[in-house]
Amino acid sequence: MFIWQLVAVLAVRGAAKSFSGLETSYRFAQLTDVHIEPFYNPERGHLKGGVCRVPEAFNKSSCVPFKVEPEAATYPLGRLNCDPPFALLRSVLEHMAHVAETEKPDFVMFTGDIPSHQLSCQFHQARTIEMVIEMMAEKLKKVAPTWFPAMGNNDYFPNYNVSMEPNSPWQQFVASIYAREGVLSGEQLKTFAAGGYYSASPRPGLKVIVLNTVVWSQKVLDWNAAPKKHVHHHQDVSEANLYHGPDAPLDGSDTSGWVWDEDVASKKIFVDCDARPADPYGQLAWARQELLEARSSGQRVIVAGHVPPGNKVGSNNFCQQHLDDFKRLTQDFADIIE
Repeated sequence: MFIWQLVAVLAVRGAAKSFSGLETSYRFAQLTDVHIEPFYNPERGHLKGGVCRVPEAFNKSSCVPFKVEPEAATYPLGRLNCDPPFALLRSVLEHMAHVAETEKPDFVMFTGDIPSHQLSCQFHQARTIEMVIEMMAEKLKKVAPTWFPAMGNNDYFPNYNVSMEPNSPWQQFVASIYAREGVLSGEQLKTFAAGGYYSASPRPGLKVIVLNTVVWSQKVLDWNAAPKKHVHHHQDVSEANLYHGPDAPLDGSDTSGWVWDEDVASKKIFVDCDARPADPYGQLAWARQELLEARSSGQRVIVAGHVPPGNKVGSNNFCQQHLDDFKRLTQDFADIIE
């Protein structure tokens, strides 16, 4: 079973047949592309580019203090052509908990894209990611015993600005939030912090492999080559951090040492597919080993990620070499992939 980018909450039921012929049924829920807009205000916000954002937070040349807008009197759960507010996510998670009372899913898949589109600065992006993960970690306790997150392209700042090298500060930061909320630990945390991928076994006979498919996309931003403009930070932002603590789970988790002073890309330039590593982070080699181990132990496998491998508007989502490698991998293990 391949789980890719969707725009809805799904209740999914499956049956994994082990090599012994015994059938292992399972059930899971999926949540994806929540794109939460912290500055949502449909009454005085700019309705532009898919966002309804207060004017002072819409200016991409400045980074104002982070303040979640109160629940709107009109369109409180969002409106057409706008990224949604926190109120909608809260409502969805509470409804999932209600449905779970009877459906009882074994786990939840969250396939990425936490923040709204086109946020003005890294601090807004980081703060939104932190708040959404906190809310999901709390609310999903009433839905299933565990949940498995994936990285989406909007979970990087700017969009698609994913490093080709492992253990980037931003990847470490996102991983540290999941660690702090008890979502990832041990080997899962180690590989997610390195490159946004990991595996888990939510029940006997079943393995979930979560891949970072953003790094295979044709749209990976070439940060070094892109022209940039400076973002002016309000003093409160320059002096802010997300959280403190001597027991930070990862080196990149405590942002008190980060300098919220930055440039942003004023024009998108993508990393040429031919100039990329053959296997960023060694992720494909790792996935092949995970699949070999699953086959030897009689497990069925769900493969999940955010950016799908298919064709979009006449162009592959993945670079051709990554598409070929991924296709070969899934063909080699078609006997165990759900």
